[in-house]
Amino acid sequence: MKKERLDHILLRLGYVTKREIRQALSQQKANFGRLGSHLLYLGFITEQQLVHALSLQYKTPGFFLDEHDISRAAVEQLPFEVAEHYEALPIDHNATTATVTVAAVDPSNHDMIMQIRRTFATKHVKVYVASQPLLRLLINQYYRRKTDDSPTNRARIPDSLNGRFGDAATHRRSNSNSLGKMAEQEVSSEKPLAFRASFRAFSLIDLLQALGQSSKTVRIDLTRSTGEAAEIYMRRGQIVHAVCGSQVGAEAVYRVISWGDDGRFSVEPTEHLPADNIFEANEAILMESCRLLDESQV
Repeated sequence: MKKERLDHILLRLGYVTKREIRQALSQQKANFGRLGSHLLYLGFITEQQLVHALSLQYKTPGFFLDEHDISRAAVEQLPFEVAEHYEALPIDHNATTATVTVAAVDPSNHDMIMQIRRTFATKHVKVYVASQPLLRLLINQYYRRKTDDSPTNRARIPDSLNGRFGDAATHRRSNSNSLGKMAEQEVSSEKPLAFRASFRAFSLIDLLQALGQSSKTVRIDLTRSTGEAAEIYMRRGQIVHAVCGSQVGAEAVYRVISWGDDGRFSVEPTEHLPADNIFEANEAILMESCRLLDESQV
């Protein structure tokens, strides 16, 4: 049976208007890419709405990062070239049931499923459909964690993914170029940055570096398990406003970074910014954050 068109699904659900579809199609014609990604980039839909529509289109469960723990062991079994080519990322490999769970941009891709079966030596593959912007960001994030120093493997992995994860603070300093290249790729191909995730997937420092290179204007909402909440605003990639409880400005950013892995965030494009309360450059804030983290680990 032929899949229902994504624009028809979004219109039927009331998520977009015909005018918004036409505008996104115009962007797609000029810049290529997927229609859903352009709608997301333009701020006409949220990632949740896009994944809901994709789930209906493919008749496949939708992938939401905050509902899954991604197994690094499973990721390491799939070569980067395969993940990048098929835009697919292993979520879990259950050896007991011989089942591999995968998030993919196109869950109907038969070649992708067959490749996963061969790689993991299993017949059972469970596929979730994911938004392309989030999945590309995840692939970059997880494959930068490879630590194999062999010349062969280094040659296979692009410079933008060849970061090394040792000491957390050292990695954050040395990996700024990798994050910059990743963000530049997102911008040059008109990929949106609206998504939600936990700090276990992206540290706040990594996130701010990537968004800073993207030159986007966004609002970041952050929460932790204790109920503490914060807001950070960026204008064209520059951090300009932050608040976390009674702390404001750069101190609020430092407070959120001190949460460690205990946090979740959502990123959304915005045109409405509060008055600036941060006037330092991003680099100064992030370097001070790294220094404070170093001190806290002594």
